[in-house]
Amino acid sequence: MIMKTPLFLTLAATLVLVGGVPFSSGVALAHSQAPAFTKEHSLTNTTILSYTITNEFNHPSTFRIEVLDHEFKPVQGWETKRPIVKLLPGSKTKVKIRFKAHGHRKLHVCSSLHTKGKGANNEKASIITRICSRLSLYGPVSPVSRE
Repeated sequence: MIMKTPLFLTLAATLVLVGGVPFSSGVALAHSQAPAFTKEHSLTNTTILSYTITNEFNHPSTFRIEVLDHEFKPVQGWETKRPIVKLLPGSKTKVKIRFKAHGHRKLHVCSSLHTKGKGANNEKASIITRICSRLSLYGPVSPVSRE
């Protein structure tokens, strides 16, 4: 059972540096990811979940997908066919991630801005946005020996 919330995590950048002085430029959207929180109970050793990544920048962008533990350190036991996602402005895509399900795992599924632009103008992002969804994954536990 997947518990989804309609809440989208959207990072809003409101400060721009001009001549080294920050000023408010209104709201400039970055990117979003959904669902924000998932609680998954798996009866098998693996489970596949989908996340929607949306590019709300006004330029083509490349996002890196990563899975971190509750202390935001990289973890093993997950894979995706699309660890790097390229999106045009205003577009979105679904990324499927396969997780090893064993015991109870508290994870953060994150998408981070990697590069912006397209073709020869493709440049490494100077400001990195990272959106993370919380995942509470419950997998089968090993049976207890009754000896």
